[in-house]
Amino acid sequence: MQSLGMWEDFVEECEIGYASDLSEYLNDLSVRQLLQKVLDDAEAKRTETYLPFAQRVRRIYERFHEVVNEGPEVRPRSECWWDRRLPATGAAEFVADVWERYAVDLRTADS
Repeated sequence: MQSLGMWEDFVEECEIGYASDLSEYLNDLSVRQLLQKVLDDAEAKRTETYLPFAQRVRRIYERFHEVVNEGPEVRPRSECWWDRRLPATGAAEFVADVWERYAVDLRTADS
């Protein structure tokens, strides 16, 4: 599934410091909601590919959780855990956007 690859690429980028702006981050983050719909789908759960898919999502989830667990909570009322926090590190543009929108400091990733 292409969305799973996109999610994994996004998490890898967050691990080293998100390199784009905040609006792009939020757009990239939206892929996780799509993956959740597949995970929750009753028909998908009956397929032979579901278990490997769910296991891969879980492994990526654990990596992303580590990344955002170090960062600030900016949307505590969000229904989805992945929407509540941001990575602690990002490129200068991301860091500036986060400061402007949420008034929280992030570390700037080395270029």
